[in-house]
Parts: sequence; structure tokens; C-alpha cells
Amino acid sequence: MPASERESKTQPYGTGNLKVLPNLESPLGDTPSLCHSTPVRLLSSYIRPYPDRSRRNSPLSHYLTFLFRATRPLRRPRSFIYSKGGGLGNHVNHSRSSSFIAGGVAACGAVTVTHSFETIKIRLQLQGELKSKTDAPRLYRGVLHGVSTVYKNEGMKGLLRGLNCAYIYQMVLNGCRLGFYEPIRTHLNSIYLHQNLTSSHDPTSTSLQNLPINIISGATSGIMGAAAGSPFFLVKTRLQSFSPFLPVGTQHHYANAWDGMRQIYTAEGIRGLYRGVGPAMVRTGFGSSVQLPTYFFAKRRLVRHLGMEEGPALHLLSSTASGFVVCCVMHPPDTVMSRMYNQTGNLYSGALDCLFRTVKTEGLLAVYKGFFAHLARILPHTILTLSLAEQTNKLMRRFEDRILPDRVKEKI
Repeated sequence: MPASERESKTQPYGTGNLKVLPNLESPLGDTPSLCHSTPVRLLSSYIRPYPDRSRRNSPLSHYLTFLFRATRPLRRPRSFIYSKGGGLGNHVNHSRSSSFIAGGVAACGAVTVTHSFETIKIRLQLQGELKSKTDAPRLYRGVLHGVSTVYKNEGMKGLLRGLNCAYIYQMVLNGCRLGFYEPIRTHLNSIYLHQNLTSSHDPTSTSLQNLPINIISGATSGIMGAAAGSPFFLVKTRLQSFSPFLPVGTQHHYANAWDGMRQIYTAEGIRGLYRGVGPAMVRTGFGSSVQLPTYFFAKRRLVRHLGMEEGPALHLLSSTASGFVVCCVMHPPDTVMSRMYNQTGNLYSGALDCLFRTVKTEGLLAVYKGFFAHLARILPHTILTLSLAEQTNKLMRRFEDRILPDRVKEKI
């Protein structure tokens, strides 16, 4: 074994200075910060390292031990990344909680910017519901007209209705989507290559990029997040569709998100809170199945063919390509989901009934109502989510390296 490899294997946790190529295979881990580069003294003014073993028995230490043991992988992973020198650099993966937190925080930052376009998209989708083109009034004539109309009549409050529900939903959805994507992918690779689930951390399982497996992994992680966050999306949709000035679709009078939850649960029970969860899972499965695979596909092509280096420009172009594909694929089920969520009673017997009646009454292009509003929302949302996730994940890993005692690090 070369001396450089022996030295890298004896590096203590959180130290070392490995030179590595960007790991383009991990959904959040494609920068050298995921290996053990020279530690950055993050929050050094506020957080002091543990100088002796006595402090490791503090309540904070016990809490962190519990937290990271609860979110650690099934077995201690050992991943390998090719270094610029051609050798292998060994590093220890950080806890899965980094991906959950980074994904959720990044999505909340993105949804703050794009929520107003989501409001317009929902109202455009509900406008003229089950009416022919000649009979349907056009209260909102497009993205910019919709934003200006809502702002003039309802102010920023109207544009940002349901934002608190959106935060919770995004934390749940993107935490699951970005947190579960890589574990699902590596376990499926393990089944495909080794016919078992115990080799998911093998270098061959972590490095394999199989398009069908990537799509299944993205769809599965998205479906899990959509099912968990469906009640919040339901209330968010109804809050956003409500307008005292220019109403479209069924109107629901909720004082706030929690009042909406209470009213739905009182009238319909748990089943009412999960109304429309089927279309929501299909819609998110479609979007998630292409979001991360197209993001990393575009990223690898830009690096390989244009020679782009890791940085904001690469994240921006890759996220733009991913966002456009996601919007094209998921908008039809998104329209069905919005109408299923907003209905009262049994206007539609199911998702297929909603799709069939919408196309029959309003035409084939009705499923693409609000497409440009969706595009105006999803492009910056995808760019901000994936780019912020990259940066947030860096900070989370530096934070873990800095604050966690060695005893906790050994267990995660």
C-alpha cells in the first residue's frame, strides 16, 4: 500500500487534508467538504471543544449521543472517493441527520421566496373548474396579472396565505426526499449487485449510478415525504385558494392553519385530513423521480463536457435543468391534486375521475393550467433548494466536526 494511503487511513476523525474529486454521486455530498479537509473553525466564538473527558458526560453530550444514535445508518459506513492523485481516500460519513436538516432548511428558504407564485398557480388551476372555455370567467389572466391582482386586493397577506403550512410541509417532504434518497439508492444497488441488503456501504454500491435505480429511489423518497406531509399541503391549498374578493373554486373559511386542521378533523376525521393523498403521492413521485437524477445528470455532463468546477454556477445550471424537467412531468398530477384537495364532499370520486372530467369538460390542455406560474415557482424553488442544501450541508458537517465529542463521533 502506498504511504499516502496508509497515512489517510490513520487520520483521526475530523482531521486530514485529502485531495479529492467532487463526489458527484451523493445527493448532497459532492464537495470536498464531505471528506476530512482542514477543519473550519465554525462558530468558534460561541462553541468550545471538549478539552477533557469530564465534559463529555454533560447533558448536552448525552442528548447529542441520543440524537445521532437515533439517526445513524444501519451499520458504520466506509465510503471511498477517488483522489486527484489516483489513490483512494477513506472517510467516515457523517450522520443522516445532516441530510434531513440541510434538506428541510434549504426548502424553507426556497419556499419563502416562491410561495406567492404557488398561490397564483393554485388559483389558476381552480379557475373555471368543470366549465367550458366560453363559460369560464378569467379572473386571473396569467402569472404577473395574478400577482398584481392579488396584491392590490389582498396585499402581501393574500400572496403568502398558508406559508406556515408550507414550511412544515417542506421540512417533512424535502427532509424525507433528500434524507432517504441516498440510503434507498445504495440499498437497491446492493440488491442489484450483491443480491443482499448488507452491502449497501460497499464502494461498488455507493459508486454505481443506474438510471432506473436512481429514478425509483427519487420517487420512493418523494412519495414517503408526500404521504407524511399531506395534511399540511391540504390545508395550505385551501388557505391559498380562499379570496374574499376574487374567489375561484370551493371556498374554505379558516382563521389559520390550525383552525383548518381542527375543522377538517371535526367534520371528516383522519380520513378528511388525508383527502387527496393518492394524487399527492403520484405528483410528488413524478417530480422526485426526475429531480435528483436530472440534477446530478446535468451536473456530471457540465463537469465532463464544459469543464465546470464545483461552485454556485454549476449548482445554478444543474438546478435550472432539473426544475424545468420536474415542472413538465409533475404539472398534470399537480392540477388533479389541487382540485382533489380543494373539493368539498365528493365532487370527484377519485384522481382518475377528476382527470377524466377535467379533460372532457375543459379540454386536454386544462391539466396544464397555471403551468407558467408553476414554472415561475419551481425554477427558483429547485435552484434555491438544491443550492442551499449544498451549502447548508457543508455547514452542518463542519458543525458536527466542531461540536461533537469523539465518543459520539465513534457511534455514528
